[in-house]
Amino acid sequence: MAASSEQWWIGAETGILKGLDLVKRTTTNFTDFKTLNKQQEIHVMCWGPQGKDQLELDLGKNVKKMKQHKEKSNIIATGGKENELKVYDLEKPDQPIFLAKNVRHNFLDLRVPVWINDMQFLSGESNKIVTCTAHHQVRLYDLNTPQRRPVLDVEFQDCPIMALDVTPDQRSVIVGNAQGQLGRIDFRNGIYSKNYKGFAGSIRSVQCHPTLPLVGTCGLDRFFRLHHLRTGKMEKKVYLKSRLNCFLYTDRDHTEDLLVKEKEDAKEEERKVEEKEEGGESDDELWQGMEEVADDTEGTSKRRKNSEA
Repeated sequence: MAASSEQWWIGAETGILKGLDLVKRTTTNFTDFKTLNKQQEIHVMCWGPQGKDQLELDLGKNVKKMKQHKEKSNIIATGGKENELKVYDLEKPDQPIFLAKNVRHNFLDLRVPVWINDMQFLSGESNKIVTCTAHHQVRLYDLNTPQRRPVLDVEFQDCPIMALDVTPDQRSVIVGNAQGQLGRIDFRNGIYSKNYKGFAGSIRSVQCHPTLPLVGTCGLDRFFRLHHLRTGKMEKKVYLKSRLNCFLYTDRDHTEDLLVKEKEDAKEEERKVEEKEEGGESDDELWQGMEEVADDTEGTSKRRKNSEA
């Protein structure tokens, strides 16, 4: 594996942002532990340009996930608990350009509940999107057709599916569930074709490498793992101490970011020292201005003599 393929950003449940270098076998924390707060838990990460305007959308209640199209940055998808899949064009955000329709009632004529946990757009001109649910369903939607129901609807094991990602060849999807099971499902026939082993807890994030036949995973067992897509062999396994929620691949060396962070911290310390010196007296001036207190040695000696007598 090339060195540039082994740089990863990982977000933890404790709010810690970690940089992982699999070549040097090092991890770097980019979070100040003094200000660590459980409410700052990292749920999702993505790459994006700086200096963009903020946009607020009313997506309804219980939104669980939002994903941006990898090639069309103005297209996003959302979904959640009893919040059906919606696709928006951020240039025309008033109404969704696609609103999915729930599948037909089951064999008991009961409504099938909606609970979307993750989704991913397929690349290229296919204009398709795949979702996974807490009711262990994997569904494929074709946005080019007038049909709003999924064109493929299959089940994976019997536990909630927490995360997924589409393989680079766009022919299958890798899904991971709350029981630590990772599998591969073929879009062409809906068959469960590959099982990846070695997990001990819920899988929270799945991501295929953009150029190499590798799939990365992390979860509540605190391990980051790399498996070979075709053979299923575990290539790497790293213990990261915290319960992990998400991660990102990067071709940039984390040491560059660490140097930048150290320089920023040094400048901040210098600024605080300057503010302290400008706002009040220095330590030397403070000590010099204090009143001297003489010891009462004579009184002490007299008390000693009286006590001896």
